[in-house]
Amino acid sequence: KIKVMGIMKDTVKTANAQGGSRCQVSSRTVVGDKLFTNKDVQFESLGDMKAFKGFIYIRGPKEEQGVKLTLIRPATVYVALSKSPNEDDPFLRTWKTDTDCRPPEFAESIAQIHEVKKKVYKDPDNRHIEVPRPPAGLETCLVFVVPDFHADVFGEEQLSEEEMREKERQEAAARRAGKSSSSTAKEAPSKADELEAILKKAEAGEKLSNKEKRVLDKHNEKNVQYKNEDDEPIGTLNAFSISLEGGKNEPPPSGDAFVCNNFS
Repeated sequence: KIKVMGIMKDTVKTANAQGGSRCQVSSRTVVGDKLFTNKDVQFESLGDMKAFKGFIYIRGPKEEQGVKLTLIRPATVYVALSKSPNEDDPFLRTWKTDTDCRPPEFAESIAQIHEVKKKVYKDPDNRHIEVPRPPAGLETCLVFVVPDFHADVFGEEQLSEEEMREKERQEAAARRAGKSSSSTAKEAPSKADELEAILKKAEAGEKLSNKEKRVLDKHNEKNVQYKNEDDEPIGTLNAFSISLEGGKNEPPPSGDAFVCNNFS
């Protein structure tokens, strides 16, 4: 049972309504679940299209019927349809009608299922499935998927020559964009280099821009130089006089050293 549920969860890769909305991929649909993502109408019966029989329900908005699917493994797609307004021009004319499949049932407020059609998809090149938007007057279009439980998953998708060329162009453009941004980053000066240039301009007395002034002011705020005014010299020390103790003024010969007691 765990293996079966795992296969059911790994059957549909993407599911989108024809209007672009993302659909819910339900591998455990039961009576009482909603038919649509945006309406409260519920399944009163699932007929033969029950989860334990392998049916996966694709739930989308009521106004965006018809889906686009991408399959991961071979599967059979079932479409439960209300009565067509023009039986001479049937919807999904190339699909096979399954007369043995009992359709689901729900409240009378929604057009009831008239027929069930199905189509088998085994080719990896046909993994992208589209159920078109139903014609006007065909009110109900419910999509189910039954995986081939004995088949392997599709291999890696092979791109066409045109898709390959487009991919190569996109990769080349991404590389060019990467190189451009990388070279721009290398050429851009660092903040330290910018500050050094501003300091040199300020020291040389050159005019600074408003931005440079703000950078310089911020730098000066962070690097305040405190000064002690008492330590500031008020003259030169080339020549000065000393009053000697005892009232005697007998300086030594030039160049000699002497001791001055009680110097202050």
